[in-house]
Amino acid sequence: MADVLIFTGNEPPRLLQITVLKKSISYVCPDKISREMPVDIIFATFLNGKSGAVLVAADRAVTRREIIEAHLTLIAEPVLAGRHRARRGQGLPRSART
Repeated sequence: MADVLIFTGNEPPRLLQITVLKKSISYVCPDKISREMPVDIIFATFLNGKSGAVLVAADRAVTRREIIEAHLTLIAEPVLAGRHRARRGQGLPRSART
């Protein structure tokens, strides 16, 4: 599965998970109109110093800052939160684990 950040109009960014990587996607926008949007690959350096690729589909011009902030909010933080929950209690005696 691949994560695609969707930017439409003034709406907050959304995350779309796709199973097959395509050059463009059809997306039903909040105004109920279906739009064909190209999927671009953006290379970026993240706040943790690592670099990688982010898939972006947009019907407007999007800044790298918007992409990084959306990536952090929609992709990176949920993964980090999941890892934190998975490790919760490790290294503690069984009696102290919740």
